[in-house]
Amino acid sequence: MDTRDKVVVLINRGYAIKATQKNEARTAEAQGDSYFTGFHASPEAERWLSDIKIVVSRHLKDHPLSLKLEEEISTHHFEGIIGALESVYNDDDYFANPLASLSNEQGYQLHQRELPKNSYDLLTEIIASEAPARMLADKFIGLSSKEDSELRAILRELTENGFINVIKWADNVPFYLELNNSARVYVAELRSRKQIAVTPAEVSENRVTIDIRLELYQHIEPFLGNRDYFHAVEESFKLVREKLRELTGSEKATDAFAEANYPMIFGFTPTSEQDKDFFQGVKFLNMAIQYFRNEKAHTPAYSINQNLALHYIALASLAYDLISNAETLGNYGAD
Repeated sequence: MDTRDKVVVLINRGYAIKATQKNEARTAEAQGDSYFTGFHASPEAERWLSDIKIVVSRHLKDHPLSLKLEEEISTHHFEGIIGALESVYNDDDYFANPLASLSNEQGYQLHQRELPKNSYDLLTEIIASEAPARMLADKFIGLSSKEDSELRAILRELTENGFINVIKWADNVPFYLELNNSARVYVAELRSRKQIAVTPAEVSENRVTIDIRLELYQHIEPFLGNRDYFHAVEESFKLVREKLRELTGSEKATDAFAEANYPMIFGFTPTSEQDKDFFQGVKFLNMAIQYFRNEKAHTPAYSINQNLALHYIALASLAYDLISNAETLGNYGAD
């Protein structure tokens, strides 16, 4: 995730927190309780402010609005913070400067185009090996002419991309290899940003036990307790669509999964065909949720047996997990 992506994630988190606090204020008012209606401290709000400080300190110190952001954060001034973040996000000239996109990890700039899978797999093998040159030499044993050429092409690509500093050959196989530290940074970055966090599941023969998303369970618990499975399912679908709305401004999957919203949903933008396929899969899963929800919203409540209901709810839980990836991992991508 580049700096601009981090900024837009923070903007959307801020609006989501503000919306939550407004809803809490309306609920308190309806119950006759007093409630501070302005932006106020809460654990989630404090984490948000801390994450902004991290991004400013690590990535935006040279931006003209960095001092203003620090001042607004110190006073918890929501409108000032959001306004400054949006101005930073819209500063095309700043992000056009290649220095702004450099990683702070030992001055290395992450490659914009990911390596092909075979090249990436070999790079991870080299990093994991205690004797990479010997490991590579062993790989050449018994190869066909075509396989030999492909392996050499991969090593050439890794060298040209700066992942390998030096590779020396003897008897037409490697005998010495020196990795650039950028290789470890690159692999670590991809691994961290591509993890998908989902709720735990266990398998015992053909029985699967799944923990559904806590937010979802807390929302539908009363319906489950009353064995009102129709509304338990409907509300689980509704919660997934509301989460999409919080993240992207739209609960409609076809709109929510616009490319500009990918960093808010997944924590990174796709740079390979595999990423794009995965993102499309999550999109169509949420489109299924959308249509299931529409069907139930326009149908009089009917009896759903427990078994089918739990399958629907597990599906909703998975969808909720997958669209919460940017939030669940890496402290909302602020690190």
